[in-house]
Amino acid sequence: MTSATNARIAGSTYLLYIAAGVAELVLFGRATNAESMVAKLERIAQNASDVHMAAVLGLLTCFAALVLGVTLYAVTRVEDEDLAILALSCRVGEGILNALGPLTVLGLLWLATADMGLRTPRWARFFSRSAAGARPSAQLSSRWAAPSSPICSSAAG
Repeated sequence: MTSATNARIAGSTYLLYIAAGVAELVLFGRATNAESMVAKLERIAQNASDVHMAAVLGLLTCFAALVLGVTLYAVTRVEDEDLAILALSCRVGEGILNALGPLTVLGLLWLATADMGLRTPRWARFFSRSAAGARPSAQLSSRWAAPSSPICSSAAG
């Protein structure tokens, strides 16, 4: 491929990258626009199609970062190959990190919609226990509390 073709592909990929990233943020922001975590999970369950589309757009940004890395490497390697390799490796790293976003989005969707055959979703049971005072952190801290013995209390006083 010529460098002009690589530059055209890189330019159109930049525009696609920006459009997909902004659309992903808008869709996921609309799906999670709520105050509490319980309300956010309920909105995610209600807007599952928006969340799915946000995950697809996230994968598209991952692919766009990889395409940018390859095309920008082809354009810049003529001037400085070391700089081109550095830019390529940064774009590959960006693409890998962009692939983690859709996984977390789909994980939240799974958490919001999976009930595993139970009457209430698992997140609703967790938050109802937390609201009732059975905080997991309080259970752990009471389990690992320092033992009180007469020897320790007499040494301290």
